[in-house]
Amino acid sequence: MAEKRQYIFPKEDGVALVDGVPRIVDHEAWEKRQEEHRRDRQYFGAHREELLEKYPDQWVAVFREEVICGGPDRRAVSQTVVESGIHINHAVIRFMDTDPPTLIL
Repeated sequence: MAEKRQYIFPKEDGVALVDGVPRIVDHEAWEKRQEEHRRDRQYFGAHREELLEKYPDQWVAVFREEVICGGPDRRAVSQTVVESGIHINHAVIRFMDTDPPTLIL
């Protein structure tokens, strides 16, 4: 019996349900997507002050190291990402908190 694949993300991510179980079916594509996502997360650290100044206490979406949009409502930001043709799991969305909580470890 041939395996049944159902892609749960865009096919270029390399992840599918194989006979009902999530599997990485294309490791090269998966690694490429993970690297892009890592760079987008690093973008927030590298541009934190600039983003805080432009989007204080707002949500910001980044994709491929570019700001896609920002705003006070996370749902609206997510919707804009999707309307831009970007899969919601591909963008990194963060809140630019001007008064982050102090953590004592």
